[in-house]
Amino acid sequence: MSASGNLAAAAAAIDSALSDDLPPAAGAAVHFMRGTVFMELGRFDEAYASLARTQELVRLTPGGSARGLFNFAGVATALQAAIETVRGDRAAAARLIAEAANTPDQTPMQTVSITFYRSWCLVQNGETTDALAVTSRAAESARQLGPTFYSPWCDLVIAYCEAMQGDRSALERAAAAQLAYRALGVRYQVTTQLTIRAEAHAFHGDLDTARPRGDP
Repeated sequence: MSASGNLAAAAAAIDSALSDDLPPAAGAAVHFMRGTVFMELGRFDEAYASLARTQELVRLTPGGSARGLFNFAGVATALQAAIETVRGDRAAAARLIAEAANTPDQTPMQTVSITFYRSWCLVQNGETTDALAVTSRAAESARQLGPTFYSPWCDLVIAYCEAMQGDRSALERAAAAQLAYRALGVRYQVTTQLTIRAEAHAFHGDLDTARPRGDP
């Protein structure tokens, strides 16, 4: 439900699942999803608490994850850094990103996720030069994993950075990247994508496109 953008329904389903007595691995998965959904809904305190609980439960799970489950270690920390960035606490965000990057025994997907959210923080802070370099690394790694939503998301961030550095042609690349993202059937974080695309269009004086018109 969260991937399709139905965040209210996802939040209700997650809270219902948490009413059960879950083993640590399952609890980590549910709290991780709760953190991502509530972060997108702007409920940052609840999101941050669930991401912290994710890490506690991961530590209680032998090997850091149950068989068949994605290892959330480090990624939850990177999402906490994103929340601190939105809150305006750059020092806390930097500390959390460094902690996430130092997560031992990362899988390739963990590394891509952590690197992506590092670039996300840089974008939010307007540091497009560093964001471009970091996102380019994330994009290269993501492509080696096959089809994931990180590839078009990274392409969109790269185009945004290029647009904010003066390349007007990057506006079209950003639009194409978002279409590729949507083609995967994913709507999670589409609002964020539209916001940074609008900022890029406004930067180039294209205010008609930048003005809110709803999700196309």
